[in-house]
Amino acid sequence: VALDASPHSLAALQAAAQLATLMQAELEGLYVEDINLLRLGRYSFVREVGSYSASLRPLDTRAIEREFQIQAARIRRAMAQTAVSANVRWSFHTTRGAVSTEVFTAAQDAAMLTLGRVGRSVGKRFGSTAQRALQGTRRPVLIAGEGGFVYPLIVFYDATPAGERALHLAVRLMRGRDDAFTLLVAPLSDESQADYESRVQTLVHQLEEQEIHCRAGSARPGNDLLNLLRDMDAGTLIVPIAHAAVINELSRSAIVVP
Repeated sequence: VALDASPHSLAALQAAAQLATLMQAELEGLYVEDINLLRLGRYSFVREVGSYSASLRPLDTRAIEREFQIQAARIRRAMAQTAVSANVRWSFHTTRGAVSTEVFTAAQDAAMLTLGRVGRSVGKRFGSTAQRALQGTRRPVLIAGEGGFVYPLIVFYDATPAGERALHLAVRLMRGRDDAFTLLVAPLSDESQADYESRVQTLVHQLEEQEIHCRAGSARPGNDLLNLLRDMDAGTLIVPIAHAAVINELSRSAIVVP
């Protein structure tokens, strides 16, 4: 899980801890000291605006270094508390570099990457690191909203390899639960209604054989899917990466599966 001091990052930490428990995995936290911010501090003409006072003040590298240390210590404490509460193994480290590059490098051997939906930039609906992660990921990426990872799950299934992996992940996260998840199945372009219904029934039957309960429905990619999701109660969406654009219009958490 990539961490900073933003509220969405702390929600991502909670979500990652919950997933680590469910997947019996180790929780690894990463804090990146942004090299680009340090570079800005070398220019005498650069000023920062106080978030509360709105006053201008010089931006210098010594102040940035101190802030990095303060944030890293604060985040480490939060991670320790979260991991102990979730009873999961954990580790935390800091690195320095370009944020996206460092996050991608650290995530190469991870089962899943977790990010906050929005970073510390004011006014953004979707953080730049999260956007870049979705462009080149080879791992599932949880984009955590303020609610973190929550049930019930909603899965969009489009019969692609990524769709199969999304459904497989949902099954793994539903093991041992008595509630049902929502399975939204996209019709194929050349599929009759009868064939579509038969395919959905087969999917539901296969899930029932694994003691996984679901409510199946139909959704076409794009606006149809988006409108359905807006009308649904809050819950974590699991979606193939080809349809990841939909999550930029939603506040709920989502796992994007490549």
